[in-house]
Amino acid sequence: MWAGMTGNIDLAHAREVALSASDKASKLLRERFGTPLDITSKGHADFVTELDGQCEEIIREELSYFDDSIFFMGEESTEFTTDETQVVIDLPSTCWIVDPLDGTSNYSHTFGAFAVSIGLRVANELSVGVVQAPVTGDLMYATKGEGAWRQNFSGESVRLSTVDRGNSHNLFATAVPFRHPEYIPGHVELINRLYGIFEDLRRVGAAALDLGWVASGPWAAYIEMFLKPWDSAAGGLLVREAGGIITDFSGDEQAWLTNGEIIASASPRVHEQILSLIE
Repeated sequence: MWAGMTGNIDLAHAREVALSASDKASKLLRERFGTPLDITSKGHADFVTELDGQCEEIIREELSYFDDSIFFMGEESTEFTTDETQVVIDLPSTCWIVDPLDGTSNYSHTFGAFAVSIGLRVANELSVGVVQAPVTGDLMYATKGEGAWRQNFSGESVRLSTVDRGNSHNLFATAVPFRHPEYIPGHVELINRLYGIFEDLRRVGAAALDLGWVASGPWAAYIEMFLKPWDSAAGGLLVREAGGIITDFSGDEQAWLTNGEIIASASPRVHEQILSLIE
């Protein structure tokens, strides 16, 4: 049984604390971007730097000031159980879900597509999400029932919407499951099918940003396997609050957070097309 159950939570306050935590971690990531790093491996093609842990501690400390009874689930500090079909078996109903550096490989290669991702789940519902890209300046956030927003360079917030984009030349984003080579042929076949309904493919390597870009406009869809909750929690809420759809490969609107299968789409039409191509 997980600890960290809470009563009423002020979501507006929680969002502001998450934004503050994201800012502090992002500042450190910007300062160290392009400098020598201590890089170690957690597994096949799964790397970690000293900054992953340092940023996670910065975020954990900042969030604890809000309510230290809320369980903290961070990529670098949380043990989880896996099997062939499920990434996280026992996800707390109320918890912070944090990836301090989503896109570690990008960061270590000085490619600016990486992000801090902070999500808050309350009573089994994703309720707050913050995705911040320290180098590119992308800052997107959402609160359940209040929409998804993007802060521009002047500090103004613009509401995000996936509705009526009016662009028939749609891009989709995905990533081959390189840590699970046995799934690569099937995923390549799926990509070939997707080219029948999309203009082109993009491969970025930071799930939080891919989901944010479905919410904010560049991508019409994002498809991936074997994601962890910290990869997708904050970005998934951005998609939903912007008016998009996110499910697993069977169309389940809840299971995607725990089984690692993601289809995020800007419209029902696009979503149905993708589901029809997945067997």
